[in-house]
Amino acid sequence: MRWWLLAGVGLAAAHGAQAQTVDEVVVTASRLPALAGDTTVRTLPIAGQTPGASLGQVLSGQPDIFVLQPGGRAGVGSIYLRGADPNFTVVMLDGIPLNDATDSRGGAVDASALGIGDLERIEIAPGVRSAVHGSGALAGVINLILPAGTQPGGRIEAGVGSEGDGLVLGAWRGPVGGYAGGLSAQWEDGGEPTPGSSFEGGSLSGKLAAADAGQAGLRSAVFRLSHTQSEGFPDDSGGDRLAVIRTPERREADQGVGGVRFGWALGGGSDLEVLASVFRREEDIDSPGVAPGLRDPFGLPASQSSTRFTRSRLQAVLRAEPAANWRLALGAEAQRETGDSRGTLTFFGFPLPTSFDLERDTVSAFAEAGYRNGGWSLDLAARADRPEGFDTRATGGLALAWAAPDGGFTARAAVGSGFKAPSFYALANPLVGNPALRPETSQGIDLALAWRLPGGGRFEADGFYSRYRDLIDFLPTPFPHLENVAAVVSRGVTLTGETPLGETLTVRGRLAYIETYDRGTGAQLRGRPRWRGGADLDWRVAPSLTAGLTLDYVGERLESSIPTADIELDGYATLAARLTWKPRDDLALTASVENLTDTDYQTGAGFSGPGTTARLTLRRTFGG
Repeated sequence: MRWWLLAGVGLAAAHGAQAQTVDEVVVTASRLPALAGDTTVRTLPIAGQTPGASLGQVLSGQPDIFVLQPGGRAGVGSIYLRGADPNFTVVMLDGIPLNDATDSRGGAVDASALGIGDLERIEIAPGVRSAVHGSGALAGVINLILPAGTQPGGRIEAGVGSEGDGLVLGAWRGPVGGYAGGLSAQWEDGGEPTPGSSFEGGSLSGKLAAADAGQAGLRSAVFRLSHTQSEGFPDDSGGDRLAVIRTPERREADQGVGGVRFGWALGGGSDLEVLASVFRREEDIDSPGVAPGLRDPFGLPASQSSTRFTRSRLQAVLRAEPAANWRLALGAEAQRETGDSRGTLTFFGFPLPTSFDLERDTVSAFAEAGYRNGGWSLDLAARADRPEGFDTRATGGLALAWAAPDGGFTARAAVGSGFKAPSFYALANPLVGNPALRPETSQGIDLALAWRLPGGGRFEADGFYSRYRDLIDFLPTPFPHLENVAAVVSRGVTLTGETPLGETLTVRGRLAYIETYDRGTGAQLRGRPRWRGGADLDWRVAPSLTAGLTLDYVGERLESSIPTADIELDGYATLAARLTWKPRDDLALTASVENLTDTDYQTGAGFSGPGTTARLTLRRTFGG
């Protein structure tokens, strides 16, 4: 295990939620955030989340996101944002994409492998975002933001759970040579919440941010190094309940992210920024295969693969104020992706090579304009991308928003188009790849309403309709291969609300109906429940004691595995509880219990959901 990156985990410290942070431009929905007027962009603070939670667990609390995690954190966490395929969501770290084009899932990010302890917040921007982020942002963007502060301080955190799970985290915030700084390190052991599963992971991350967001020269720098390893039953195997082959699939991955941002004020309200970033991922997978079953009389052969992927990006952005109430951003981007895979499939004792190499350069130009007058805002975005080997793809977006003078009501409507270039695996895998694949595309419309209620409550309603074309799917005949075959519609409504009940009690609720179906057959796509909902109750029992309850409901959904073929999984509800005691301001002890009622359910066909699990976490903060 490469735990060198965790050296000093017990010495590092980071300030808690009260640490002073620095305002900065973080591109999630627009390069003109002050003019975005975008009520669909949500911010999830990490403070207050259950200690030791993964990104997948946190996102599962959002009404328009379902995260499929067969086998808990040992399995790949697939993010279904608004019912779209997991590889249609771009996941970023401070604006740097983390999607890997060499994996067999088309570039989908594994939400189970990402811890959240070193983050400050998560920003979620649903909807078609290719006009801002280019290839891949067909369903939306999730941006993970690292912390940086100007006041010195920190925290150390340690937790232990009933399933052998554990957490050690340390972080620090404070000034570094005139910059706000942050440094975090964490290690997690997922224990064995479901039979045959295990997960370990660690990360080291850091950030510098200029105290003045408009200063000349270096404005920010970020990095994150991580290592994960896991064991569990393969996808489609039937999991702990049905898998015939009981040997686990083993995964090990190393990932590195780094980026810098420089800027210069040009006068007259204009500003030039240059951003450079690199993302590197290495993953090794050793799978025992899947035995024959109802869906496939041959099963899946044993396989081994070792993939390496690198993405380097250079971007320049000019921001200006050409007229009163208008802001403009113009920019260009150059990106290079390189990937290679070395592996084999073993048929009847004979290894078949699955190796491939690919490289792709993409050049892009983009423009964004924002107008605000009183309570009205208008945002326009256009982008042209030319991925090597494909024609130029033009995408666009338009959003119109209005806010009441008192801020009590906002309304927003948006339309947009998007595309995704085929992954390296889809193009070049020697067994199923197809170099003639076309990019996948999307068009979408969003409507959002939000009310701020007297007494601190709120209510939000979002509706959307998205259409996806040329989806890449696996065809078994006349020979196994990938092909552009599907046209899919995803549509739905989400409702969220929050209201205080007195001075010590707050209730939040969420409900979503989302259906994703094949336009040709009308069949509902697998892995996506139509109905989801939940509620949270936060209670300040005493000045030093807080409690919380969370109810989550997942409706029926269609799933599939080789032992079962297509199968309808029952809906289920789980209850979680949390109690935090703060005997003094710098010390907190949290006891949390997941699946309090020990509900028996399946996260995937044959994969048992975790039963009742408990964890105890101690946090100590330092500094002001």
